[in-house]
Amino acid sequence: MQSQPALKAQHTEREWARLFDRVLHAGETGSGGCGVFGKVESSGKDRADRPLEAQWFYVPEMDEDQKRAAIIKAMMPRPMTRSETKKYGQYYWRLVGKSTVWDPEE
Repeated sequence: MQSQPALKAQHTEREWARLFDRVLHAGETGSGGCGVFGKVESSGKDRADRPLEAQWFYVPEMDEDQKRAAIIKAMMPRPMTRSETKKYGQYYWRLVGKSTVWDPEE
């Protein structure tokens, strides 16, 4: 919305979210759609104990428009990295204490 402010006049943010959801589900691989989009469900929860949103990804091999698929595929991660985006993984992190190794004063 920030990069395309004219879109705000066409629909509310909630309406855009519903539209995106419909488009993604219509193109979902496992739900009888055309298979252009895949979805990775998350088993985690946020700080408010709400389920995390699913992550969507594009499947260029299933796109009928091969020109578009070739352009988008050129912008996508390499195959090994790409296969990891199709799986759910929970990551945990903690802050690293102050280290003198990266101190700009040195």
